[in-house]
Amino acid sequence: MNTSEQTLLSLLRSSLFHTSEVTPNNTDWNKVLQEAQQQAVLGLVSDAIQEKVGPLHTDIYYGIISNSIRNFHAQSELVQLFSNAGIPIGILKGFAAAIYYPVPFNRTMGDIDFLVPRDRLEACKELMVNNGYIVCPHQDEINDRHIGYSKNGVKFELHYNFSQIGKEFDNFLTEGFECIETKCIDNRCFPVLPRLQNGMVLLAHMASHLKSGLGLRQVVDWMMFVDKEIDDVFWQSEFQETAKRFNLETLAISVTRMCQLHLGLSEKITWPSDADEKLCNRLLSTIMRSGNFGMKQGAGQKIETVSTEIQRRGLFRYLQYAGENNWKAYKKHRWLKPFCWAYQICRYFRQGISARRGKKMLLDVEQSKERYKVLKELNIV
Repeated sequence: MNTSEQTLLSLLRSSLFHTSEVTPNNTDWNKVLQEAQQQAVLGLVSDAIQEKVGPLHTDIYYGIISNSIRNFHAQSELVQLFSNAGIPIGILKGFAAAIYYPVPFNRTMGDIDFLVPRDRLEACKELMVNNGYIVCPHQDEINDRHIGYSKNGVKFELHYNFSQIGKEFDNFLTEGFECIETKCIDNRCFPVLPRLQNGMVLLAHMASHLKSGLGLRQVVDWMMFVDKEIDDVFWQSEFQETAKRFNLETLAISVTRMCQLHLGLSEKITWPSDADEKLCNRLLSTIMRSGNFGMKQGAGQKIETVSTEIQRRGLFRYLQYAGENNWKAYKKHRWLKPFCWAYQICRYFRQGISARRGKKMLLDVEQSKERYKVLKELNIV
């Protein structure tokens, strides 16, 4: 790791767990600011960066806070709407993760994700459209797991399925509606899934983005949940068995041990103690290289991601899979299916992947091999 990355980890430890802050004398604070933005954790280390960077930081930080507050008000409106209609929902990620943070509004927010019972999907869609929520037109916001909406500049994802893990996992989450919990921030309450399901959502979310671009934001979500919820007793009595059931046990143990080694998580919990620490360090390198949703590497990240997916699926199967998911014309004209793989190749060239040549491309491919090895050792290939 470079100096900026090391400094950011130190600031996170200090902010979240009140450890001593250790920063090198030659720290470039503008690069630390950039790193915090790319990892989507700037709000968590704001106090330490503010006096070093000045007005530039302040404007960005207030943007994070104002966005969090706006999303929270929009979420409260959504919760009230569904409550009045008698339709249960469960908030996913977002504020369902932020409740474990020292200052919930310091968490960088994206969409408002929520889960609904699949047998109430049509009623949910009608309810949202009738109340001013507009279906997002982009193909990547409408798929077989969720429907994207927007209202007053805020984006929402209505999930009737959550994960690519499969139907069994979605059924497991749906079971959570039988004992939905209520959490509050600033005296405003909202429904979340029980802690077992809530934790598994955060774990599955990390597994999904490890294949394309996992950042520190998702890791911190998991870490703060573990800090408050998964002691040795809960791990041994419930969580371990469930994580193993969905092939996520190794990931849970490795990420948690990584957080103990590098992010200040308490050593009082002993269930991650058998983790392979070399794997933990390699995992951290993968995360730091990626950034939130892979934003640190731009087009190069696409090469690394594509190369990793090809190793997982095989070349033709991956191109066909990606083409079927990305080609809008195929959604309307199913007879185009035999040509989806060719469309996907053209799409990559249009995106500029071919622009990275020589040593840079070779480095991307080598990094993809390392990512694939990490995925394989974590048992999430």
